[in-house]
Amino acid sequence: MDSFFNYMNVYRDIFKWKYHLLVLMIIAAVLSALFSSKLFIKPLFKSYAVVYPANIFPYSNESETEQMLQLMNSGDIRDSIIKHFDLGNHYGLDKEDYYQSTLYYVYSERISVKKTEFESVVITALDADPKIACEIVTAIMDVYNKKVSGLHKSKFEEVVKNFEVVLEKKRALLDSIQDEIDFLVGSGAKGEVVTPNPELVTSFTQHKTKAEKKRIFDKDVVKRMHSRSGKSEGQLVLLNSLAMSEAEAYSEFKLKYDEAVLNLNRNYTYSNIVSPPFVSDKKAFPKPVLIVLISVLATLFLSLLVISLIENRRLKQSVSSNNNA
Repeated sequence: MDSFFNYMNVYRDIFKWKYHLLVLMIIAAVLSALFSSKLFIKPLFKSYAVVYPANIFPYSNESETEQMLQLMNSGDIRDSIIKHFDLGNHYGLDKEDYYQSTLYYVYSERISVKKTEFESVVITALDADPKIACEIVTAIMDVYNKKVSGLHKSKFEEVVKNFEVVLEKKRALLDSIQDEIDFLVGSGAKGEVVTPNPELVTSFTQHKTKAEKKRIFDKDVVKRMHSRSGKSEGQLVLLNSLAMSEAEAYSEFKLKYDEAVLNLNRNYTYSNIVSPPFVSDKKAFPKPVLIVLISVLATLFLSLLVISLIENRRLKQSVSSNNNA
């Protein structure tokens, strides 16, 4: 019941002070429209792009999207954008008082990289120049691609160097084994036609010259040559078996090495652009209609609060006068 009477009092006050409220709301609307115009607030234009990660490998438990988010929000990409567009001067910041902190704050307010619910990333830039806003979004994507490319090249350079060391050792070992085979069977060859082992030809010997291939002997040929030369058959068979095993290992490492070299020399992009950035022709900030609406509602609320205090004071004075009478 008390609530009902309170509402009735509010309606009564609004009706009683309707002209005053109307004038105040009109003044608030005019002033808010004026102060939100470009005469007082420089309008900002928005440009954005929606991208998905591509050709990257996540670390630990993070997803590809989270990795992209971390890289795009990294300090070196931020500093690269600031330097490229000279944002300190572009924003008109004072270089004497807390310049760096202020610059980073304004950057974070106007440029953002956020993850969406669909595992994509939205890059947004606000600027007084719509073309600059679009260029900032494009530059963030370009610097991101260069950064990821640099990280991948650094990683695969190490892999390639490690494989080169292993391959060199295996080549040296195979050459040593073949030299021993040549030494053992050389004197007993005497015109024997040597046939290369097919398994070795498809593994190690595919990386050798024709002259080098002739130095790898078939097991049966080695056996026949042993019977003539009187050399140790067991040692020759062991060397031939060892050569086959090392050739197979060499071939496997060579395939991995070739893959690492391919990854090192590839020139890929590391993002799929779903919505490219564009030069906006409509300002994103400020929103005059929203500012006017909020100002009018705030004025109405404060006016009703003041009117309520005035009416309550009058009511108390009236009751006090009646009691005194």
